Amino acid sequence: MQAELIFTQREETCAQLLYAKFHTTCGESIKYHKRSSVWPGIKHTEGITKPFIGWIIGNGTKVDFWRDS
Repeated sequence: MQAELIFTQREETCAQLLYAKFHTTCGESIKYHKRSSVWPGIKHTEGITKPFIGWIIGNGTKVDFWRDS
């Protein structure tokens, strides 16, 4: 989905951010790991959010990871 956004809606801010994250200033795809600038902020809130995050999987007798919604 992200690649589709980059190629079909280049004028959208989200597409421009994704393009900038995964391409050099010359327009070439990066071939190395680029650290996230967002993840450290999300990780910082773990102590506050963790008690409220969970999975609802019906009654738990039969769980289908790919098809359950």
